[in-house]
Amino acid sequence: MPTPQYLRAPQGASRSVRAAFEACSEVLKTAPIVSKVALWNAFWHIAQAERMQARVDLEGLTVLGSRGQIAPHPLLAEIRMHQVEALKGLAFLGGPSNRSSSSAAGAALASKRWTNRSRGRNPGNAL
Repeated sequence: MPTPQYLRAPQGASRSVRAAFEACSEVLKTAPIVSKVALWNAFWHIAQAERMQARVDLEGLTVLGSRGQIAPHPLLAEIRMHQVEALKGLAFLGGPSNRSSSSAAGAALASKRWTNRSRGRNPGNAL
């Protein structure tokens, strides 16, 4: 029977990402499968961000747009997305948060507020 994917470092990962994955996997050896999958997903996102960053390093932070204007490299947003997703996966493994309940409540309210703004509905600006 082949080794499950979540027990191997993500394909195409650099040596440093592979080494970190192996070290974390060793710590989580007796953890439930869901934790191992979360770890694999986090390192997959890290590997993707690393590959994209290498391309940005070669091409530069800016590119020329279709009309010749200077624009940020499109991969910058993708890199950031992969970094955020990796942090979410690692936070899942971190267990209980060190924040107080009032801090967690404030964070939840802020998240709700910004989610509404990103959807074009800001309750604070309603007429």
